[in-house]
Amino acid sequence: MEAQLVESLLDLSRISAGKLKLAMEPLFIHRDTPDVLVSDIAMPQEDGYAMIRKLRAAEREQQRKHLPAIALTAYASPSDREQALLAGYDQHLAKPVHQRELTRAIAKIFNDQRTSALHRHAHQAL
Repeated sequence: MEAQLVESLLDLSRISAGKLKLAMEPLFIHRDTPDVLVSDIAMPQEDGYAMIRKLRAAEREQQRKHLPAIALTAYASPSDREQALLAGYDQHLAKPVHQRELTRAIAKIFNDQRTSALHRHAHQAL
């Protein structure tokens, strides 16, 4: 599974600017959203900060579920991390990232979601 994830990420890294815009359209409309978004900050046409702000605004406006997002970027200083989190990313990983580190970050998102769901369920039962 880790190899498939990295292979998919490598395929995505070869997407042209036009195809990238087309690939991101489902994130802003209410269909076929992924389970997690892994995005660079430095992208053609629009940076990742602007993209994640638009996504978070669309989620609020359309009352959609929060899409977990990881910034995978060469911008690696503590202030870069803070900026990414303030913009709306859930996690920040500095490049170069090792396969295991990325896998752990994605697993953490799913574990956090599972824990939140269990807490919600426990409160509803009370």
